[in-house]
Amino acid sequence: MSSYLYELPTTGAISFGDFCYDKSASYISEVSDTTEARANLRAALKAYKRSDDNEKDYLRLVKVLDDYIPRLYGILAALNAGELVLRSEPIFSWRTTLSSTLFHTSPRLSFPSLTAELAFTLLTYAFALSNLARAVVASLGAYETERGISDAGRRAKDDRLQFAVTLLCKAAGVFEYIAKNVLGEWDAVRERVGAAGMSCPHPPDLSREVLIGLSK
Repeated sequence: MSSYLYELPTTGAISFGDFCYDKSASYISEVSDTTEARANLRAALKAYKRSDDNEKDYLRLVKVLDDYIPRLYGILAALNAGELVLRSEPIFSWRTTLSSTLFHTSPRLSFPSLTAELAFTLLTYAFALSNLARAVVASLGAYETERGISDAGRRAKDDRLQFAVTLLCKAAGVFEYIAKNVLGEWDAVRERVGAAGMSCPHPPDLSREVLIGLSK
């Protein structure tokens, strides 16, 4: 089993308190915690980018994303319920990576809306899951043909291999979820912000065709 090693994006700093108005003061800690979780993600992505291949901490990055994603959904839910209000349209910056592989350039682009943030965060999550699966498989070696391995050792490696399969299946599900659930909402947001005179790039990284292909 093998999988593609994805280059991961980096992202700019942002504070949710700058654009989320908490009229009832009920979400002060949630807004602050979400800002902190995203800062942790930004730091983890920068550390990942700067580390050598054999020193990359794939599991830590997945855990950081596991912490941030539910908090981001919580902010979105509070906004949809009217419990939080946007002071202004937030602008998130992300450096695209599939584009860099195809066109040998990795531009830092600015994307309005929390929907764009959700799309890029989930895309990064799927990349990270796939990279972690690849690292797990690489750590096993060719144990299937190893004569000296004990039954217990073989079972342990079989379990690790199954863990890698689970990670790849989860990554595929995230790619498909973005394509089928998030992009439709993002299309509507792009139309809205475009009508307001704001630029909203649409990189190939977040095209339905690419995402469906990645999910296969």
